Amino acid sequence: MEEKAYPPLPEGSANTTNKNFLQDFHNKVIREGTRGVDKNDPNSFNTMLLGTSQLFDDGKEYVIPFYNPETGKEVPFNSPEEEQWLNRFREEAKAGKIIPYNTQKEAHNAMEQMRSLIINQ
Repeated sequence: MEEKAYPPLPEGSANTTNKNFLQDFHNKVIREGTRGVDKNDPNSFNTMLLGTSQLFDDGKEYVIPFYNPETGKEVPFNSPEEEQWLNRFREEAKAGKIIPYNTQKEAHNAMEQMRSLIINQ
């Protein structure tokens, strides 16, 4: 499958801050050896599954990892595990370590670009 080419990620505080946060998450998974086996390809590993979510009731979308290195699995959407997982990132958001996007589309576009940049480094 050919990888989709994305335009360069625009510089700006949200993109820079979020990419740095996600890069740190990815690097920690690699460094600590907590990557999971890809359920679709046992010869491949998961280190970065990203998604977008509203962490607060303000309508803003955040790009966050949905791979839990503690379990080695994807965090299931619309589950009690997801709510617990999102709580972990609410404090990061309050501290300015991750910054929201105004729309889900904007967050999704940034997510796709950041994923490509982080994984292909």
